[in-house]
Amino acid sequence: MSTPMTDVAHQAMVDVSTYPVELTDGRFAGVPDALVARLVELVADGAGLAVCHGASALLDRHGLDIHREADAAAVRDYFEAVFRAFAAAVDPAPHSPLPMGYDQVASMDVDGFNKNTSFTPNSDHTESREFLTTKCVHFDSATTFIGNVYGPNTNIDGGLPIVCDTRAYCRENGVDPADLIELMPHSYNVAVKQEHTEAVLARHAVALDVDLKGDMVMVVLNNEVDGGLAHAGSTPRLADPAQPGKRPLRHIELQFTDGENLNNWYRHYRLDIPEVKVKVPDLDTPDHNRYHRGVDTALAAQSPATPGKRHAMSLLHRPDAPAMSPADEAELADLLDLLNADDWPEDLFEGRTFYDQWGTPVAADVRVTEREAGGVPAYVLTPPDADPARIGIWLHGGGYVFGTQTSHGSMVAEAARSAGCAFLHPQYRRAPEHKFPAPVEDAVAVYAALLDEGRAPESIVMAGDSAGGGLLLAALLAARDRGLPMPAAAAVVSPWTDLAGTGETFTTKEDIDPLMSRSVVDDVAEAYLDGTAPETPYASPHYGDPHGFPPVLIQVGEREMLHSDSERFAAKLAAAGSPVSIEVWPGMVHVWHMHHSRLAKAREALARLGAFLREPGTAAPREGARNEGNS
Repeated sequence: MSTPMTDVAHQAMVDVSTYPVELTDGRFAGVPDALVARLVELVADGAGLAVCHGASALLDRHGLDIHREADAAAVRDYFEAVFRAFAAAVDPAPHSPLPMGYDQVASMDVDGFNKNTSFTPNSDHTESREFLTTKCVHFDSATTFIGNVYGPNTNIDGGLPIVCDTRAYCRENGVDPADLIELMPHSYNVAVKQEHTEAVLARHAVALDVDLKGDMVMVVLNNEVDGGLAHAGSTPRLADPAQPGKRPLRHIELQFTDGENLNNWYRHYRLDIPEVKVKVPDLDTPDHNRYHRGVDTALAAQSPATPGKRHAMSLLHRPDAPAMSPADEAELADLLDLLNADDWPEDLFEGRTFYDQWGTPVAADVRVTEREAGGVPAYVLTPPDADPARIGIWLHGGGYVFGTQTSHGSMVAEAARSAGCAFLHPQYRRAPEHKFPAPVEDAVAVYAALLDEGRAPESIVMAGDSAGGGLLLAALLAARDRGLPMPAAAAVVSPWTDLAGTGETFTTKEDIDPLMSRSVVDDVAEAYLDGTAPETPYASPHYGDPHGFPPVLIQVGEREMLHSDSERFAAKLAAAGSPVSIEVWPGMVHVWHMHHSRLAKAREALARLGAFLREPGTAAPREGARNEGNS
């Protein structure tokens, strides 16, 4: 089940690759002011959490590789510089329960686990140092803000960062923050008491959906016991027990000035001044077990107790999108030249003709007929050897204003070919002639008509692109709320899920998206909504609750303003217990599938989309896929 922390985590994602920074002599020079401002907004002025990711993409843009140690060190140092700039920009006083005199930032490597017998040690550790903080919910003592840098891991599975809203737990249960915590016997830090841990993890925690193998991530949080967030981690394990592993970690914190500050902090929370034992307690002793008490088991309580159900975070998969070859780069460059040369008409009706010109003829071997479904006119595109027992519905994009069979028919035909069944292509009512909720009504009517014809829901799949992708997700919300059964599976390409435009990449990727701009998006949203609040779930499924959805595939291009719409909705689906796979395609533009006659990568994406719809019973990643989370 979803927790409030799930929504906090969705909003906390910060893609550092979208903030330009120069590389000088193998090191990043300076920290963008906009990135610092974003961290201040999220951590100091907001919910207390920022998750910086995209380090691999940032390095790639400079010709560097996250898996080369010297390059990883460059971005690890950059993350520390980001934290230092953030610390210099915030006033810790409002977040501290007493005057602390914070005036320095401390950084340390904490690369260790299992007494360093399996993981690569470093100069900061001895053999006796055990990586305890994966095992309990805790706070670092006497520091308002911390940053934990993870990755990239080698031969390590698990170890996802976990963030817990203990302030909400205390508020809802009448717990004094001083009664929430206790000293750890072998650390200066404090842990949430055992009697509170399970409930905190079950109802007020989230395992962050981050890639610790192919990326480096910095989790920045307000760490104060009174008003901040606690942290932990799921257990890291060697993927191949016969091989060594490496789990690089760095901890950074805003630190107090002297020891008396630390003592005063302990007194504030009615704790004794600790006498830290250097030796970690022996295995299977009360002191050891007390702080190794099953984060993974307790966190799993977030999942419904249903046979076959797994923890929500394990329901989100990130299949690796194919890498770009030199030929792909050349094709993309030619397409970008064409797109950048286009000048969209200001008039929406003229824009319809312009939009249709991007369409290509339907392949000659695909049969095209017309019919009505639920009173909605539609084309039926039937490829050779289509399975008559199955059928698909494709909802076209175009901002609810543009889009027809002329613009989208060829792409829908190729999707039908790869899925191995005929596809209906409804010509739903469009704005400005027909406002919200007319397209949603039409989409649900088409689906309901297929059910009324006697088709089993498991024989129906759905797909959509851009606004049509958002429309598909809204139609699933509406169909579910009407009591209709869900289709077998759904696939969305570059879905527009948030008409309020609150996603981070609406701003950070506008300059690199050749197809969309904030002004165009706002114009078509206004034409469609006509005064309806953009946060209405059937208009913007980002604001809905997608529980009970079928398996969903999301494909999105790396160059898109709508990238964050896809990421945030994928996380919502996983948190709601619905299987979801999200593919982020390097370099690709908005709905690149429409350019399948020009781009090999568009044809590959359509093939993968069809393969997913052919096997709708699971969202498990196919060969080469990456599965994030805990079973």
